Amino acid sequence: MTAIEHKEIKGITLKLIWATLSGAVLITAGVCGSYMALKSDLVVNNRVTEVRLGNVENELKIQRQEIDDLKKERAKQ
Repeated sequence: MTAIEHKEIKGITLKLIWATLSGAVLITAGVCGSYMALKSDLVVNNRVTEVRLGNVENELKIQRQEIDDLKKERAKQ
């Protein structure tokens, strides 16, 4: 330890301040990394959901068309 690290300000050493700031930076970096990963996952999941919704909508259109065709056939009989 250097001479400046031995100096104290009412019990607070520079080493303690350095450790606290380093810990805060590491925690912040971890939280930001987790946030970005979750955000990326949400974007991917949102796109997958949109594709699935599009598929369901297309299936619904096909089924409605089939129902309309069946109604027309029954009306002819």
